[in-house]
Amino acid sequence: MIKSLYIHIPFCKQICTYCDFAKLVGNPSLMLEYTEALIKELDYYSQDLTNIETIHIGGGTPSALPIELLQKLLIKLSHLFNLKSLKEFGMEANPNDISEELVMLLKKYHVTRLSLGVESSNPLHLKAMNRSHTIHQVEEAVSLLHRHGFHNINLDFIYAWPQQTMEELKRDLRYALSLKPTHLSFYALILEPKTKLYHDYINHEVALIDEDTDASMYEYLLDELPKNGYNHYEISNFALKGYESKHNLAYWNLDEYLGIGMGAHSQVDTKRFHNSTHIKEYLLNVENNHCGIESYDACDLIQETFLMGLRKVEGVNLTAVSNRFLINPLMLYPKILKNIEDHLLVVENDYLKLTQKGMLLLNYVERSFI
Repeated sequence: MIKSLYIHIPFCKQICTYCDFAKLVGNPSLMLEYTEALIKELDYYSQDLTNIETIHIGGGTPSALPIELLQKLLIKLSHLFNLKSLKEFGMEANPNDISEELVMLLKKYHVTRLSLGVESSNPLHLKAMNRSHTIHQVEEAVSLLHRHGFHNINLDFIYAWPQQTMEELKRDLRYALSLKPTHLSFYALILEPKTKLYHDYINHEVALIDEDTDASMYEYLLDELPKNGYNHYEISNFALKGYESKHNLAYWNLDEYLGIGMGAHSQVDTKRFHNSTHIKEYLLNVENNHCGIESYDACDLIQETFLMGLRKVEGVNLTAVSNRFLINPLMLYPKILKNIEDHLLVVENDYLKLTQKGMLLLNYVERSFI
């Protein structure tokens, strides 16, 4: 049963130096063609979407879509779903795209959660990231959202940026808390191939901060955010009580979800599939087949249960895994015991979960299940 729907808007007004998501700078005619393709995909899957509980419009930058095209998409969604009854309807946006017109449109179609890509409070870092907003625009955006009754707001930040200091991270956190969001995401920088940042790194134009500083920054966040009322519920995510992302929890709980749009991934029943990451191929697939599927992917549900579930601070319920798959997890993955001995994993109240040390060494722990 598909409970969650993801809609990918790949367009950006400019490309961030660190981003490897499926994205491009689009022209108006391409954006119109793409929006119409999304609507065709929604029609194709409509019979499978009768139990949708959460919708998330992500990117790219959804707010880069012209407002008349965003409205066209929202109208289609309103015809397919009772948007007011959804448990969560979220969208991502750039702070400098937040306008009175956009906010009124989102309110009209019952969008309940906004995620703003703030990334840093340091103008020099924002410039290096090729972000187009200013700190003042962030403050104006949050203020406008609050005035219109939007209080379920997430702010995204990146830490461990090249040359970032601990004092700069502390300033970021103070700044984030001053805006009074209900949710904060702090993502450690991941150097991804095919990005400008990666190109600059291999050409020795930028240097990454050392692992010890990266770890110290994460530990600082783990210590300070709960003191300010933000529950740490996933590796990179912190929320005031009741404001955890319901849509993202669907991924981490391995609920069934459908993704539409360029590069979107889906998991339905025991099948994993994805759409083409190339705009022309995606549009051609939709034109010919009414959906954008490029290929089906290998899917090991037991493995995925641990890889996704361990991202949650509460961890994975071992009895639930045993009952669902009729296996003994400790026999299937004997390295779990070694990780417990090394204080990377712990079992508490039948939940296998990461220790704080394990969170710092997540990539190492994940190899135990691959």
